[in-house]
Amino acid sequence: MKGKKRGLSAGSVLVLLLTVIVSVCCVLLFVRFQGDSRNMSMDAQKVIRVLGDALQGPTPEAGPQPTVRTVTVTLAPPASTPAPTRAPENTDAAAPAVQETVVPQERKHFSFTLTAGGILGFQSDISDSVYRKQDKSFDYQSVFSLLGDRVHADLNLAVLSNVLNVEDQKYADVFAPADVLSGVKEAGFDLLLLNSEHALDQGVKGALDTAQVIYEKGFSSLGISAGPSQSSGMISINGGSVAILTYTETLTVKGKNALETDEGKDMMRLFDPERAQQEIRAAKAQGAGCVIVCIHWGKEDSTSVTQSMRKNARLLADAGADLILGAHPTRVLPMEILECKDEKGRSREAFVAYSMGSLLTESRDGYDISGALLHLQITCHEDGQVTFSRPEYTPTYIWRQIVNEKWQYRVVASDAPAPEGMEQKQLEVMGRALSRIQETLKDSPVTQRK
Repeated sequence: MKGKKRGLSAGSVLVLLLTVIVSVCCVLLFVRFQGDSRNMSMDAQKVIRVLGDALQGPTPEAGPQPTVRTVTVTLAPPASTPAPTRAPENTDAAAPAVQETVVPQERKHFSFTLTAGGILGFQSDISDSVYRKQDKSFDYQSVFSLLGDRVHADLNLAVLSNVLNVEDQKYADVFAPADVLSGVKEAGFDLLLLNSEHALDQGVKGALDTAQVIYEKGFSSLGISAGPSQSSGMISINGGSVAILTYTETLTVKGKNALETDEGKDMMRLFDPERAQQEIRAAKAQGAGCVIVCIHWGKEDSTSVTQSMRKNARLLADAGADLILGAHPTRVLPMEILECKDEKGRSREAFVAYSMGSLLTESRDGYDISGALLHLQITCHEDGQVTFSRPEYTPTYIWRQIVNEKWQYRVVASDAPAPEGMEQKQLEVMGRALSRIQETLKDSPVTQRK
């Protein structure tokens, strides 16, 4: 029979305590000779703490803990990723790529609201109209001050067609001051799509500067792979995952030249049907509850949906795209719902908005001055189905009028009461703009928001 274990005797405790005291004194004297009283205090405290722990005896080991690892699957780094330096450093040898086996995530049931606008074009006439000579600044906020809370959803996106100047206040039709972002914020947008035909008109540096300042001003951006912006990405919203894929059909000559350089070759995704289909399927496999495809297509002066647009919309929808948002035509084009089959042969729907037109432009073409904001409530189900409820639109009008001997531009909801000071002629123009939008969308699966 084993006897009971005996504890420490009083003598043993006394000896141990004296040993501790002598050790601490030695440490204090040693540190004192080093000449730094602050370090002496800190080091002494560490020693006392360590020795105190020793007196208490060893801490029992904790039992094994379950290892929980959460993996966020992304097609590209999220837009909120901190930006690297604008000019990537040259290294002699590239770091080896770290590969990881990604297990597809389960889809979740979640809903979110979306507002999608058309093209934001801050051309030179608009910048002229908001320039204040007295303090050499721009008042872009006023351009959207009358839009109210029409852009107010979980996700608010629009296409920015300008390259932003971060160095000085020079501007042209495509090259705009970075101050335009104050107007974008006033409007209510939080995600800017940069996949326009002009995205690379100022070369690689212009694209990097644009992406960087957008990030610094608190926005997210997709459409180009430059700094904090990515061509496409997976975003988290209301507990679920949404993939946003961007493509561009056409680029300007300057853009094409930039894309052919070593630095710019991977900056944009030119639309390739096979690649787009693969990426849509990959996004679904990686757990995206909804796949949104934003595509810059057609011609700027397109007056109707072309056969090419319909063909590519069908191709994207059949591959699994749930929402297709088109841009480039400066006028609003019809919207429709396509009936498709999912990977299990079940019926599903894809919503297509071929173009929301221009939300802001200096053009006074009869159709360019009217635009539309698309409002959707999107529900993503666990079985992969995506449903759209309350599809609505807000008709918009670009009001231009001389005030104090200077042109002013204001974006307004054309179905709202006329803003104070609007001249009778402008009232009539806005009425015609509203009628055009209503006529264009009369057979589309959207109703005018009340």
